[in-house]
Amino acid sequence: MHYRFQGSGRTVLLLHMACSSSDEFTRMIPFLSKNYRVIAPDHLGFGESDMPPREYQTADYARSILSFMDSLNIEKASILGHHAAAQIAVEIAVTCPDRVESLMLSGIPCSRDPAERLAKLNEPYMQRVEVMQDGSHLMEYWARANRFGESVQVCNERALDYFKAGPRGEEMHWSAAKYHALPKFSSITCPTLLLCGSEDWMLPGSEIAKEVIPRNEFVIIEGGTVIMYREIPGKVAAAILPFLESLRG
Repeated sequence: MHYRFQGSGRTVLLLHMACSSSDEFTRMIPFLSKNYRVIAPDHLGFGESDMPPREYQTADYARSILSFMDSLNIEKASILGHHAAAQIAVEIAVTCPDRVESLMLSGIPCSRDPAERLAKLNEPYMQRVEVMQDGSHLMEYWARANRFGESVQVCNERALDYFKAGPRGEEMHWSAAKYHALPKFSSITCPTLLLCGSEDWMLPGSEIAKEVIPRNEFVIIEGGTVIMYREIPGKVAAAILPFLESLRG
């Protein structure tokens, strides 16, 4: 597993969303690393990490992050997960609560009806992108990277992440659609920050989580989208840092 790291102190793990990589956090890491040891891995199958041996489910991704923590001798960390990775963070917190100092769940996918999540498996953007001889798959990567009105620079970064993930890139989206997070929320015992961009289509899931997760704080990032970590990293960090500082007491 490839990872980025910067800073020293208490460990903060940043887990990127599906069809992305640790590059998602490069602009935000400097804001956090002034006071914390910030580590951002590429999930297996993304960025510069190896491909997983088979199609992974959310529990598999969670176990891979725990093994990653073991390999770096990280006994406990504050974990931020964005979109599909927020579910991974939840899975870690409920299965190994002693490894999690706090949770930061960013735009967590959640619904009251599991069938609503499963229906997303039929959406065109969730289908596998096959590599084509004429290179037309590259335009499909670009189209998927440009779904949220990104700047050309950000779209190029995201298209590259799609390219690196290749035909298996949507597998994390599939795992997210199959994962029913709601029943697990009440088992979370650590302090939890729920955050979501005001323009993020996952906002309803965060609002559901707010009703169920014990000891949670909820922050809406005005103007934030699915890609707020790339676009407004300082604004997001300004919401995260007070929460992390509150844990020091």
